[in-house]
This record gives sequence, structure tokens and C-alpha cells, in this order.
Amino acid sequence: MTSNPQDPFDYPGKPSPIDREELLRLIEENGGPGRLDLSGRVFLADRFASDWHSGSPMDLSPQALEPLAESYRARTGTGPPWLAGGPINLQGTDLHASWLPGTLMEGAALSGANLQGCFLFGTHLEGALLAHADLRGATISGAILQDAQLPWAKLQGASLTDANLRKADLRWAELQRVNMYDVRSLDGAHWYGALLEHTHIKQESLGKAIGEELDADRDTTAWAYHEAKEVYLLLKNNFNQIGRYEEASWAYVKERQMERKALYQEHRWWIWPLNRWMPKSWNSWWRWVLAWGTEALTKYGQDPWRPIVWAVALTVGLFPLLFWTAGNLHYQNGASITAYWDAIAYSLTTFGTLSFNDLQPVGIATRIISAIEAFTGVLLFALLVFTLGNKMSRE
Repeated sequence: MTSNPQDPFDYPGKPSPIDREELLRLIEENGGPGRLDLSGRVFLADRFASDWHSGSPMDLSPQALEPLAESYRARTGTGPPWLAGGPINLQGTDLHASWLPGTLMEGAALSGANLQGCFLFGTHLEGALLAHADLRGATISGAILQDAQLPWAKLQGASLTDANLRKADLRWAELQRVNMYDVRSLDGAHWYGALLEHTHIKQESLGKAIGEELDADRDTTAWAYHEAKEVYLLLKNNFNQIGRYEEASWAYVKERQMERKALYQEHRWWIWPLNRWMPKSWNSWWRWVLAWGTEALTKYGQDPWRPIVWAVALTVGLFPLLFWTAGNLHYQNGASITAYWDAIAYSLTTFGTLSFNDLQPVGIATRIISAIEAFTGVLLFALLVFTLGNKMSRE
């Protein structure tokens, strides 16, 4: 092959441009997109552009293809093989090392397509069907994959910088060692069964919640919450692998919350009007309450501030009020307390199991309250030490 010295982009093995007319003709001649070899082709609106690097992107959107489809139906009486309903049909096509920068192909059927090393910079793939697609080593930077279906897709080595994967379906996708740090959005994406191993993800990219949790909150079924729990367990383990321990702590809390919600859905009674809170058994009720208590007191052992807040609220709020209401606190000379501050001072020393205060409880009720506060103080101190230990082990 002799290169043209006047064309800097004319070199042996350079990608060959292809426009929409030729693409559709090749699919028709092939009897469909399956096993069609389009590797190393550059998708452009005008294949005769002088510079294929800056040529206009090809428009394969359903809106652009519909008039062509109507003409095909009028000519042949059947639907065109290059359409999958409304979107372009490229299922099973070999697009290895092809260039599709900025191509408009919303909803495209690309299931089973070979997209290894494909250049998809800025490509519009909203709602595209990419199940079992091979995207290993592909450049997907800036691509719009919102609502795209990628179950069982292979993405190892793919570049996803600034890609939009909001609400994408990544279930069972192979994402081992994929760098997703700079993904624009993964908010609402589905992850169940995805293969994560040292996959670089940031919590902020995941948004408010994963897709499985949003589905569970909508459907309110136990199995949906169990799926969400499994995904957060998967994310927690992956965060630990890449050393993002704060994100691992967040995923652990979400995992426990999904477990609690699943337990509630599994064991509640459907007896009106108590169908919103009553469990089927006292054992289930106790586990559910214990989960609520663990979250309220320590956020499942991840937040050392919660025991401190509880301690302050109880020592200067609840217990002083109980002592003041009971009125059975006396000084050593037998005089009763006359100020609310005295009840607070006694509460502080009792909570800390100290004995330098000269106030003494008189009466069985006040003594029981004092014993309960002392036990609560020991419990909250133990929880504080436990949560601090967890936090220090993550840093």
C-alpha cells in the first residue's frame, strides 16, 4: 500500500471511514448485524471528510433512522434488519478498534458486540443494550450511558473518565481492577452480582443510593432488601481492598440497614391496623429492636459521637428531670435539694459512678433511678470505647 504524502492521516493500517449509508447497506447485505466485521472503522456523517479526526459524528438515533426505515418498508414490505424496534441494531457485530466519537445511538442494540479497544469518546448510548458486550480496553471517556443495560459486560481495562452511568445496569458485569474514580455519576446504578476486585470507586460517585436500594424502597419486599444488602457487602469488601476505609464504613452501615429492613419485611404481621409495625414472633421483634438500638446508639459501631450525644442528653436532661420530679434527694444533713442544678450535679456523678457529691438518694424509686443511670453510664462508656477503637482501626 502506497501512502499519500499530502495526507498526514494516510498510513498503513489507518482506520477506514464509514458513513451511515454504507453501514446500513453492509448490514442489509449481511442479512443482519450478527458477525458483521466492522473492526477498525471510523463512524462519520461524511466518510469523505478531509480529516476523519474532526469529522461530524454519525447520527444513528431512532429519530434519524425512522424515515429511512419507512422507505425500506415501502420498498420491501418488511422491517429493516438494521433496526431493533426503533434503535439501531448492531448485536453481535465486530467493532473491535472502531472509532465512534460522539456517535448518536441512543437505545442501540449492542448485545454480544465486540467493542474491545473501541473509541467511544462522548458517544451517546443512553438506554443502550450492551448485555454480554466485550468492552475490554475501550475508551468510554465522556460517554453517556445513562440507563444503559450492561449485565455480564466485560469492562476490564476500559477508560471511564467523565462517563455518565447514572441508573446503568451493571449486574454481573466484570469490573475487576477497573478505574471508576473519575466517573461522572453512578447514582442509582444496579450492581447485584457484579465482579469487583480492586475496582476503584468513590462513594460520592454512587450518589444517594444504589439502584437495588431504590427498588427495595419502592417494592418493600424482603428479597429486594436482601439484594441491596448483598451489593453493599460487595462494595464494602471492595472499599477495604483499595484502602478507602471511610467508604467501607459507610457501606457497612448501609448493609446493616438493609438487613434490618429485610428482617422487618419478613416477620411482620399482616393484621390491620397493626400491619405496619408488628412482627410475627417476639424473637424477630427483639432482633429488629436491637438493630434499631444499635444504629441509634453507635450507628452500628461506626460513630463515636453518638454515645457522647446520648450521654449528654441523659445526664443533663432525662435523669435530672426524674430526680427533680421524684424529690427524694437529700443532703447529708437531711435537707432536700432546692435547685435543679443539684439534680444535674447528682446525675453527673451517678452517671460516672463517682461518689464525691454529698447528695444521697432517699426512697426506693430514687435509688432504682440512680442504679439505672449508673448502669447506663457504664454501658455508654463501653460503647464509646468500642466505636473509638473501630474508628482508630480504620485510620
